[in-house]
Amino acid sequence: PDMLHRHKFFSKKLAGLLTLSLAFAATPALAAEDSLPQATEQAEVVEETAQVADSFYRLDFDAKNFTKETLELNGLPVAFRAFRGCHYTAYPVSDVQEQMDIYIPEAYFNKQKINGYTAKTAPIFMPLTIKENESGSAASPADEDSIALQALAHGYVVAAPAAMSVIPQEEQRLGKAPVAILDYKAAIRYLRRNHHRLPAGDLSRIVVTGQGVGGNLAMQLAASTDREIFHPFLRSLGAAERSDRIFAAQVYQPDLTLTNNAARFGWTLPDGRPDPNAANRYTPLLDPQKALEPQEELLPLPQDSTDSLENLADEAGKDLIPEAALTSEEETTKDDSSPTPAKIIYDTKEYRDYLQKQATYEEVLEETKQIREEYKTDGATAPYLRVCTKDADALQNLKSTLEEHHTDVTLQAELSPQEDIKALFTWIDEADASQDIVDEDVAKILKKQEEKLARAKLLADRAQVRAQKRQAKLERHAQNALQDNNTSK
Repeated sequence: PDMLHRHKFFSKKLAGLLTLSLAFAATPALAAEDSLPQATEQAEVVEETAQVADSFYRLDFDAKNFTKETLELNGLPVAFRAFRGCHYTAYPVSDVQEQMDIYIPEAYFNKQKINGYTAKTAPIFMPLTIKENESGSAASPADEDSIALQALAHGYVVAAPAAMSVIPQEEQRLGKAPVAILDYKAAIRYLRRNHHRLPAGDLSRIVVTGQGVGGNLAMQLAASTDREIFHPFLRSLGAAERSDRIFAAQVYQPDLTLTNNAARFGWTLPDGRPDPNAANRYTPLLDPQKALEPQEELLPLPQDSTDSLENLADEAGKDLIPEAALTSEEETTKDDSSPTPAKIIYDTKEYRDYLQKQATYEEVLEETKQIREEYKTDGATAPYLRVCTKDADALQNLKSTLEEHHTDVTLQAELSPQEDIKALFTWIDEADASQDIVDEDVAKILKKQEEKLARAKLLADRAQVRAQKRQAKLERHAQNALQDNNTSK
């Protein structure tokens, strides 16, 4: 609270905070990613509504706060830097459980490679350790049979978030949402918010893995990127306003019964009564299949800092298509009292050439928009999902739905993470290499099309200039002829 007194908060943000607190009987809302709350009012809201920690966190990764550590794996040393205690929510329900530890191989600080990966290209490996009745502790390289240590040795950056239980205690509920899935989404958003601060890790290659309940949540992360239904709850935790998209999910024996009894997840009204809409409206919060179905009455997606490809294409069209300076039009005087004669357009060779090249440019512009749309990433799902389960039949509908969203889904026989570790890393490496090829091919196609568009634009502009010069010359001749005629009279 003392730190909160050093900052200011806009009144309209406080109004939004109060609205969320009344609606969800929950934690105070984060108004904007980099905004700081006003001291007195925020303290009052916390005192009245909150079952949260008193701290406020800026969500800034501290690259200087680390320890150098070395552990042995199969008799060989694995050196890494450990960045512990990264708070990934600004207003955590629990200070201890909503933190993340990040581990980076020491080789990347020496500009070395591991299995072909560099600091820039290394995938970010995120193990989810949660169980149904327990909070998810952060995985550690020092754990027995640690998958985190093996991932470091293989060249991955490891981001290990702790998380609340999917069945939180009464004082830790947000009103309707199970906290665990929100925690993991917030952790992913934290990584993206700090993309300039992280010393290593490719944020386009975030891979999550989980077993049992963690496996269900890993599937959910793969199937519910940036879904609007999560946004009110993420804002109440103070999650970063970034995408929670992942690259791939590896799932072991997923618990497919999580959504059978919605009431146990704390989906209650502010006065404590069960929410009659919980089964219909909030089941998608833990059901990958339903997460992909259209939802009603949802908040809009947060605006990204960059324009969409469609907006960029629209703006390009507005800027590049020449104004209709060469077409006939009725012009009026400034006072609009009397019209002037229509401008005469001379049907010259230059003018016809301009019309042809302008039409060609507009065709290429439309073609470019279609190509951009065709190769635009489907943001709803992860590109890759691999599931080891004995209940493959139960996942067939989800598999079909995800494949419709262009997710490559692989169903395999039941295995444990320790039994599957070599195959898991091979799958990640192959997915990474495959996606690199796809990205390169798409980049080449788009570059070629942009060059074609620029060429068509250049030719149309040059033709317009020639037509305008020819038009001006003919107008001067016509004006001179008119003056000579008047003089002779």
